[in-house]
Amino acid sequence: VIQLDSDTLTLAPIPEVLSAVHSNTSFAIGTWDNQRLESMRSRQEHASRILHSSDAPAHIQVLAEANFDKLRRFNELNYIRGCSGFSGFGKNSFDKEFIEDISSGFFAALGDRWREWGSEQVMSNIVVANSGDAIVLPHPKYCDCTKIDSDQTTFIHFIGTCRFARNTY
Repeated sequence: VIQLDSDTLTLAPIPEVLSAVHSNTSFAIGTWDNQRLESMRSRQEHASRILHSSDAPAHIQVLAEANFDKLRRFNELNYIRGCSGFSGFGKNSFDKEFIEDISSGFFAALGDRWREWGSEQVMSNIVVANSGDAIVLPHPKYCDCTKIDSDQTTFIHFIGTCRFARNTY
């Protein structure tokens, strides 16, 4: 299954995606160059520092990441700080029980905040990162609209208000 938001643009061939489909490999758009899977612990520690350094209400993604340690299988799970606007899920790479277990853990830790927009991205990132040989697509070849490199970018996700800025979209 490939999740593809409608605010994306493919500018050239995307061989990494074709290869992932043919090899049944899950994938996600990353956030920075040379990004790899990371442990949930590593992301939790990073998000906790961000959460505790600000008085502003936390975005659900940072809040969820800061609470990874409340999940039952926290120490054995991976994460990709990616974007669910273009994600691939290999056949049989996860099951419903896995998602229900993670979601139940977040409801216990975050209550109704887990229903907020953005929580689906956290779940997508968790599912992809724990799907066998998952990959992060090369950045900035695949990127959001804030990091376009005209010499490299072949796939763009126009997140947020980007599609209305600078007439790029």
